[in-house]
Amino acid sequence: MKIELTINKSKELPRGAIPALEKELLKRL
Repeated sequence: MKIELTINKSKELPRGAIPALEKELLKRL
């Protein structure tokens, strides 16, 4: 749900931003 939204945003962001988003999600979980 929130993860799906981040995946859609990650497609527009550079590859370097994707792992950063994953780390933030892991912290929230």
